[in-house]
Amino acid sequence: MKNTAIGKSIQYLALCFVTAALLCFAQVSGSEVMILGVLVLQLVLTVAAAFGSMASPVLLFFLPWSTVIKLSPGNTSFYTIGLMGVCLVYMIRRGLQLNRRCLAAAIGLMAVTLVGKLLSDEWLSMSYVMFFFLLILFPQVMREISAGVNFRLLTVFFSLGIIGAAISARMLLNFSNIARYIDVDSWTNVVRYSGYYGDPNFYSAHISAALGGVLMIIASEKQMKRLVLWLLLAAVLLYCGLMSASKAFVLSAMIMLLLWVILIMVRRGGTVIKLGVLLGVLAVSVIIVRTHAFEEVIQVISHRFSAGTGLSDLTTGRADLWQNYTETLLESPDLLFLGTGYSNVKLGGRAPHNTLIQMVFQFGLIGLPLILYWMNAYLTGALRGCRVRLLSVSVLLIGVFMPWLALDMLFFDEFFLMPLYVAAAGVHLHDANSKSGAPKGNAAAGTGQTGPNTPDSV
Repeated sequence: MKNTAIGKSIQYLALCFVTAALLCFAQVSGSEVMILGVLVLQLVLTVAAAFGSMASPVLLFFLPWSTVIKLSPGNTSFYTIGLMGVCLVYMIRRGLQLNRRCLAAAIGLMAVTLVGKLLSDEWLSMSYVMFFFLLILFPQVMREISAGVNFRLLTVFFSLGIIGAAISARMLLNFSNIARYIDVDSWTNVVRYSGYYGDPNFYSAHISAALGGVLMIIASEKQMKRLVLWLLLAAVLLYCGLMSASKAFVLSAMIMLLLWVILIMVRRGGTVIKLGVLLGVLAVSVIIVRTHAFEEVIQVISHRFSAGTGLSDLTTGRADLWQNYTETLLESPDLLFLGTGYSNVKLGGRAPHNTLIQMVFQFGLIGLPLILYWMNAYLTGALRGCRVRLLSVSVLLIGVFMPWLALDMLFFDEFFLMPLYVAAAGVHLHDANSKSGAPKGNAAAGTGQTGPNTPDSV
């Protein structure tokens, strides 16, 4: 059974790489017919994966590619269409059963946003419809976590998808047909790479999440051969992240590494593994210091941190945006309590660059508890009965959610996919503790398992 699952995973991973290679070739060629054919192929692969309970790994693999999974810049990404297709497949497979707590939160939030739109004189948009479509149906995809899709598998797919996108974007930068998707910020002594994303911070947010996952796995790995492979993967992800010259990534990585070292030191037993990990960290540190490629990256990052002084400069103007949005909310009671109704409204043409502020701005103080309740119901659908030490998962939580303090995730697919990745980590740690006979204390998430016949399904 285990060999069958591994073989299935390898097949899907190979199909993902072949599809990604064809996507690059089609985009470079500029042929709309060829591009459309590959986009349909990617869509079919994603939807077909849902029938095999492998949609989440495929979705995470292609997440860093989502900005090029379209006919041309500015068009709707086929990635989002695939995301919705996966939801429909699971709705049909589960006999139209829905998570009733997520459904109730979505209905309540819809009522609040419609009032908010009425007061702010905004119209319904396709993004609004798609958002609530995913709020209602995407929680069904979380069932894959209990159907054999484990955290290690998700991390491998996600990490390799990131690395593949980063390498191909660097290689294809000089081809005009695909260069229009690639944004490279460069000025005096500074070059920032962002894969296929126009924003290096969004690009590095993916890497931060994947790196957090790899570090969490390393902290509990017991086989030396696999430990070496995970360390190599962490080093490559770290390099890709540093290439973005994102200050947010650097801060997240530093906090993650600190927590990770603490986690390694407090784990029970495994003296040889602890020594191996520390030697691995030492080796990676030597590589970073002595390698020319890393030397250039470090110079770029040093330049960014040394440029300017004060909180506004450190946050690249985000502190001013946060203050502007906060003052606007406090000055308008209607906006503060009801928000703009999930509308593409920005103050001064700029988003708040903070997901929590964005939630208040879009949903108001009345809608904020509803979206948080939805997130809780969404996560506990997979985490019921799981007991995990907070320290064990803290590295991943920092990697996934710390970038959200400097980004606006509410309008992006990551808002749904990253919590799924975190839930898979919780299940992974719980299963590992159960197998090792470790105590189940410290931080729990409910009891029992959510299934078709439990109160959470309708």
